[in-house]
Amino acid sequence: VLEFCSHGSLSSYLKSGVARAGGAASSWDTLHHGLALGVAKCLSYLHHDMKEPLIHRDLKPENVLVGGDGYVRLTDFGLSKENISGTKDATSLCGTAEYLSPEILQR
Repeated sequence: VLEFCSHGSLSSYLKSGVARAGGAASSWDTLHHGLALGVAKCLSYLHHDMKEPLIHRDLKPENVLVGGDGYVRLTDFGLSKENISGTKDATSLCGTAEYLSPEILQR
């Protein structure tokens, strides 16, 4: 169960005027930095700090929620892969095509 995230997805949050309210350029840059840092901390926790590391495999703005406190929460772990460490690979193709790199799509 996830608490209500009043700002919705990162995608809708960045597109809406909510994120720009009061928006001097410096505060807008600070907001972007804070959101990016939040996502990076989430991924670092999943990859390095969990007892059994996990790869999300479908990270996109629609799967990042922004709470009323400004903190981000990752959602939609349906394609995630557990216990990835050492020489184990996650080689299957999955995720949203619009967010895949061209190199992967050309395979």
